[in-house]
Amino acid sequence: MFILALGWSLKTPMGREVAPRVETVEITPEDESALSAEPDLLTPTGPETREERLPVAEAAATPETPTPMVPVAVVFNGRVLSDTDGHPVAEIVVEVAGRRPGGTGQAEIAADDDGTFIVRHAPPAGLPLAVRAPGYAPVLFLSDAVHDAPERAAEIRLGPAATLTARVVDALGTGMAGVQVRLSAEALDLRFSSDLLDLPYDFDAPEWSAETDLHGTAVLVDLPPAVMLTAELSRDGETLLRATEPLTLTPGRREIVWSIGTGTLVTGRVRTEAGTAVAGVEVWRLNAGADMAMVFRPDMGTSVAAKARTDEDGVFAMPDVAEGAWRIGLAPSAEYASVAEYLKVERSAVVTEVDLAAHAHLTIAGKVVGPEGQPVANARIVANQAGTLIYLTADISNSDGSFALGPAVPGAYEIGAGTGRGDLRSSENIIVQAGDQDVILAMRQGGAIRGRVVDALTREPTPAAIVCSAAGGGREFKGFQRILSHSVEFELGGLKLTDYYVVAHTADGRIGVGRSEARPLSEGRELLEVRVEPGAKLVIRSTGELGGSYQVWWGETIIAMNGLEAGGRIELTTPPGEVWVHWRPRGMREYITERRIHVSAGERREVPFDGE
Repeated sequence: MFILALGWSLKTPMGREVAPRVETVEITPEDESALSAEPDLLTPTGPETREERLPVAEAAATPETPTPMVPVAVVFNGRVLSDTDGHPVAEIVVEVAGRRPGGTGQAEIAADDDGTFIVRHAPPAGLPLAVRAPGYAPVLFLSDAVHDAPERAAEIRLGPAATLTARVVDALGTGMAGVQVRLSAEALDLRFSSDLLDLPYDFDAPEWSAETDLHGTAVLVDLPPAVMLTAELSRDGETLLRATEPLTLTPGRREIVWSIGTGTLVTGRVRTEAGTAVAGVEVWRLNAGADMAMVFRPDMGTSVAAKARTDEDGVFAMPDVAEGAWRIGLAPSAEYASVAEYLKVERSAVVTEVDLAAHAHLTIAGKVVGPEGQPVANARIVANQAGTLIYLTADISNSDGSFALGPAVPGAYEIGAGTGRGDLRSSENIIVQAGDQDVILAMRQGGAIRGRVVDALTREPTPAAIVCSAAGGGREFKGFQRILSHSVEFELGGLKLTDYYVVAHTADGRIGVGRSEARPLSEGRELLEVRVEPGAKLVIRSTGELGGSYQVWWGETIIAMNGLEAGGRIELTTPPGEVWVHWRPRGMREYITERRIHVSAGERREVPFDGE
């Protein structure tokens, strides 16, 4: 999806360098229910006037050219403690987990048996690091220039891990040896600290694996509790099973048995609308998820449970399909598109059939233009069939503003374009039909906010993740725009000409809030200076059986929102002062619990919710 991914493979050393990603993401209020199960969202908003100034930030005239900084080695000191009793953790392993934009993925690391460690690396700060230890769930964090001496060591807490004992048996109940049991998670589900959630890094998805012994048993250790894990079983390169439902573990041990060879044979045929068989196309099977129509996209490839290819008569077969709800459809291609069919496989079923309709050469094409009719290049176009999960996207329009989306399935689409930068706002969404070739998407006049982040005390330039949302409206979520990078200077573009709150969130737990009006860049306005200072820590826990979603507000600025699984926890930073935490149990549309908390800089406060 759309944000950064935090994660790593525990099967291999974590020093693999990865390419950084920096992107701007624009979210609307209609997306909030979907986002509540996604990673932490920093979202400022509020009604104060532009002349007012918040205590941790202000607008100030600042030179647009940042002061050069002399590169020096970054030294980071840490101390690892048990989250259960606060005692030091021995046998820790500290590893590099990615690469900071503008820096390398290399570091000198020294760890002692008393849980202390030192990391040295070339600037800039913000190098992703991971800590793990036997019996504990792993934790990801960032280096910084604040904890530069043992007396100022960062305190990193590890919680107890889960252990899974898996037994794999065949249709006769006999244990199967040599089966690779692999557990994986969406990287964003490993949200051990929200301070890490707005970083522009690509990481390996977190993964744990073990091979079954002669009795068909495999033991996977040091797993993270309260995280949805996907199980996949394979042998000799062949996928035997991909679980339809995720596993969510609690600290301690759990046992599970998977049976292979007891599933249903699913067969089907792929035809065009004219009834002609389509040979040689690939068919995918995925966990059904939501019961909504969808077309498979390339980014779904890592979630495919099984693949098949049609023969000369357009026929395909998928053996040993487990009980559960599935989606079966054509793999993404440049030639055909199909709506993935929803299929419910019952335990007693022996053979199930499904037919797929392949739609060829159906596209939506047109041009993106500006307010004066000028062509707009490099705009992103998105089309969606209302009430479905059928999306068509084009990452950029051409130099003449032209675009083409497809192949598409028949129907009406809501389509729009945006850039998220400069003076042009996104276009109004319009309704078109698959096959339309003269679509015009007109961008609107907008503005931007340019600024820089500095330390409130020293005025030193400070890298931070930046988020903004329109001011006004009280504690009501109105959508936001975020820059997923830790930069000293920033530009938020494609905005409506109105006031916005801007939140700066640093890797070491400092936070600042400022306010500015979005104006055309041609006006050459002064930079907004956002001053960051140490914040307070909130640890939100879901102690009930269902889990839910939360929002954290500081005044009328939303600082964070997220979803938590049952038993899950999230640690996040908020400015000092009055904080409101809203809670919505899973399955409910409204936030039904509100807690008002006063926090001081450096304070760490736990906020449990039982899901009621």
